[in-house]
Amino acid sequence: MWAAHERATESGTAEDRAGTDQLAAEWIAEYNPGATWHALTARGIVYRNQWNDRTWLIYDADRDSIETADVTDEPEISA
Repeated sequence: MWAAHERATESGTAEDRAGTDQLAAEWIAEYNPGATWHALTARGIVYRNQWNDRTWLIYDADRDSIETADVTDEPEISA
């Protein structure tokens, strides 16, 4: 999915962006179906937890790995 995000960022087309957003939505729905929102950021993929309104990094782009890190207070990611 991250490769699709990078292609969409490079191409800038609405179709590529929509396809990537759909992949992200499906992945989040499978990983954490109760998430209140999700986003693809420069750091990676984040979602907002439905139980305590915290934001979690679940894919770290720099490490190219699945991570679980609370990033609620990070300025780039907080909603």
